Amino acid sequence: MHPTPKSLALATITILPVTTFAQVVDKTIVSDTYGEKRLSRTVVIKDERGLDTTVKQNLIELENGDLLYIHAAQPQSTRDLDVRICRSQHPEATVLPIAILGPETLSGIGCHMPLSDDDDVAPRAGSRLPSIQAIAPGPYAVPVNQNSIHVGRVSYRSDGPATITGEVVVDGRCRTALSDYVSSPANGQTSAAVNCYMSRTGTAPTYTSACVGSTCAADRNTITVF
Repeated sequence: MHPTPKSLALATITILPVTTFAQVVDKTIVSDTYGEKRLSRTVVIKDERGLDTTVKQNLIELENGDLLYIHAAQPQSTRDLDVRICRSQHPEATVLPIAILGPETLSGIGCHMPLSDDDDVAPRAGSRLPSIQAIAPGPYAVPVNQNSIHVGRVSYRSDGPATITGEVVVDGRCRTALSDYVSSPANGQTSAAVNCYMSRTGTAPTYTSACVGSTCAADRNTITVF
């Protein structure tokens, strides 16, 4: 008897002990016969007010260990939190459909929002287009042995449709990468939020990089862990 599609999709189910970092409560890996690893996990992250909250995530593990986060594939409560985090940055912000998380990233989302003409971080009107500016998280302080949320921002202007690509990296370990297609006129701001568990005191570097077409920008900063 031939296996049904349903049995193929759930060929392997493995419940793994969680030892990597303290804020992952549990995780289950479901692998289909094509080798794709689908990961379901429960994590403790920061909400839009900076308070601890527990959420469930549905992820796809890529060949290099990165995690594909699809907003529409998340439970309703997780999708609602994504929306609140974006709207805490701007009332008109929308959640980007896809983000790629580094293996040690507890959560990460991308947000798209309009760019006002008087925005201090925006490329100046009349400058050569396309133009882009990146701002890394920091400088500020966060407590040790907790997760914390860090937001990198990119402001851009273009004279036509464009794809904005970029990433935010915290402490060289936690990373959110994203891609945001915008139609003409391509003026706006994209941000990437990174939830990272900080296990040691000291100074942690942060980095934001992005490109609009072939025009790129990058910024570095630091945060203090106490």
